[in-house]
Amino acid sequence: MPLVTISSNISEALKKHEVVPEVVDEFSPQGLITVTYDKATEVSMGNTLKPSETQTRPSVKVAFTEERAKDPNATYTLVLTDPDAPTKGDKKWSEFCHYLVSGIKLDGVQGDAVSDVTEIDYAKANELVSYMGPAPPENTGKHRYVFVLYKEGAAQPKSGLADRPNWGTGKPGSGAKDYANKNSLTPVAINFFYAQNEKSA
Repeated sequence: MPLVTISSNISEALKKHEVVPEVVDEFSPQGLITVTYDKATEVSMGNTLKPSETQTRPSVKVAFTEERAKDPNATYTLVLTDPDAPTKGDKKWSEFCHYLVSGIKLDGVQGDAVSDVTEIDYAKANELVSYMGPAPPENTGKHRYVFVLYKEGAAQPKSGLADRPNWGTGKPGSGAKDYANKNSLTPVAINFFYAQNEKSA
């Protein structure tokens, strides 16, 4: 399926699963994040994965529309956040930060090339919060795990968080959106999956 067609369906899926407006405000996706665990298990806009399949840091590839080609020197921040911790509707630990890395350079697009795919090179980025795989508690239903790629502003985030719950703010319901606003980050691409405690499934 052409990238433009895929991108046009993303906004609808985000609203259906309430990722918009809970995790991010409505935005116009500029591309697609492909997330693959252990070279086989792929995240696909709201599919369900087992927590045991998602414990190692995944491969993340980014495919942009022509908008990306206009700014080849941009840097990006990638996050993975759980808005359903400890359970959907209870914001005590929400959002829970599972990963935060900044200073990502994407070199796959040259000139006017469109839809080139670039794999994120973690070694060349700044890991601010180490990857932690999903661990939804028993009897808390399915949790959404949301990957968001943000374009960075004039200054990339350089410091981590005080804690993972509430993204270190101590404020229930605080998360990626607040962090992005504070650090002048603009969402450009997104993907997400569901996971449930395997004893409760």
